[in-house]
Amino acid sequence: MKIEVEIAVKLRQDLPIRTDKAYERADIEAAIAEVYLGAELVWSGISEGGSVSFLAFLADRLGNMGYVRGPALPLAVLRSGSSFPLKIWLNKQVAFDAAAQHPTKDALTWLCDQANNRSRPAAALRAGSIITTGSLCGALEVTDPGDVSVQLGEDALLNFALS
Repeated sequence: MKIEVEIAVKLRQDLPIRTDKAYERADIEAAIAEVYLGAELVWSGISEGGSVSFLAFLADRLGNMGYVRGPALPLAVLRSGSSFPLKIWLNKQVAFDAAAQHPTKDALTWLCDQANNRSRPAAALRAGSIITTGSLCGALEVTDPGDVSVQLGEDALLNFALS
């Protein structure tokens, strides 16, 4: 199993499919009610990892084991180019200690892309939906059950146990 520490957002309003104009980043930000620290529990059935075709990779990712929603975060963590220290412990051993880094440098990139995807299901982005935004640390391998602790910035702490 692997863990991906992420930011998740909860929508305050629907983001219906637009045919007249595209959603701007500011539109997406305005639609967000809450922001959370979280951890995605990733399981893979593909030993080749990310070197397989995109469709096989995507289908594999749909089999993830779960998501742990942590504490609320300030909206400031969504600012493009923001940098916050991220530290992750697996069974009291430091597994990651560096700046949180979204792969696109902007945690809202993929949500903006999805909102502007005219072929997505119309009900995909409804008020109350919680949407994950992508890993801030890559995928950390977990080989044994035990305790996981995550600290983002100075105050955001998430603790959970894997059994």
